[in-house]
Amino acid sequence: MVGELRTTMQRPPEWLIKGAEGGDPTSMTNLGFMYESGRGVAHDDAEAVRWYRKAADAGYAPAMRNLGMAYLNGLGVAKDGAEALGWYRKAAALGDEQSRRRSSASGNSV
Repeated sequence: MVGELRTTMQRPPEWLIKGAEGGDPTSMTNLGFMYESGRGVAHDDAEAVRWYRKAADAGYAPAMRNLGMAYLNGLGVAKDGAEALGWYRKAAALGDEQSRRRSSASGNSV
């Protein structure tokens, strides 16, 4: 029964779609996370990356960090450590502590 409830929502909430399509980077990132995790929608790494990139292009550090993770692990994009590091650095420059730590852990300080 619980499994049935989980699969009933196959589309993100309308308010989240409107926010993302309206240019809100937090909504874009949350929508990306839904696709990445498969929560409420079918799992789709490429769609997650598309939304993360839109939010990152709008200057949202958490989306930049998520893009870094996607490139680091090859989720929805080709695996590319240099590209991952670039996104971590951009996010760290905006004050994202997790990205700073990830960048430092790779042996490259920001």
